[in-house]
Amino acid sequence: MGVHWYRVLPPAIVIEQPSYITARAGVGMMTKDTQRVTDPITPEEAAELTGYNIQHVRYLAREGRIKAEKKGYTWWISKASILQWKRQQS
Repeated sequence: MGVHWYRVLPPAIVIEQPSYITARAGVGMMTKDTQRVTDPITPEEAAELTGYNIQHVRYLAREGRIKAEKKGYTWWISKASILQWKRQQS
């Protein structure tokens, strides 16, 4: 049996999450231009509306390419923003 890392560390050492993990998992994340989403829809609704894959909609939200807000584990996408993105890509 190997030694597990958590058994090797002295009890006084606390391992914190890296800041990039905390930032991505933030509750109530604002859009890049710090405006609240006024006409929110779920990524599933946005995917159905545009024909995109749900993962692609979430990617656009994470990258700030569409207006979106994350509350807990749920993304809320601006309906106007996703439709504008779709028009620009056509």
